[in-house]
Order: sequence, then structure tokens, then C-alpha cells
Amino acid sequence: MARQEDSAKVLSDRNRQIASGERPVKQFTHNQQRSVVESHGTGELWRLSDFYRGRLDRHDAA
Repeated sequence: MARQEDSAKVLSDRNRQIASGERPVKQFTHNQQRSVVESHGTGELWRLSDFYRGRLDRHDAA
């Protein structure tokens, strides 16, 4: 009985790791012509150069 439960748990764990097949949610738009990165989750804008340097605390975009 315990072996069956372990087997079911392993199967459940494996199934959770498989992707659903849907397109992922778009998180950022990188607009190189305007040198701006936009977050779709929060609506925040960053300068492209700051975003790629990891300076997400600066919000002085466009």
C-alpha cells in the first residue's frame, strides 16, 4: 500500500513539472528604438541601458 502511495506521489510530482503548452505571459517589452523597457505586470518603464545593467531602482525612462 505504501509503495502505491509513493508511486502516485512521484507521478504527481512529475506531472506538475510538465508545461501546460500555453504561451507564457508576456512580462517585458524591450523597445530598442525608444531605448525603453516596459513591464507588463506593473506598467513601469526603465531606460534600456539601466535595465540591462540591472538598475531596476531607476525609473527615469522616456
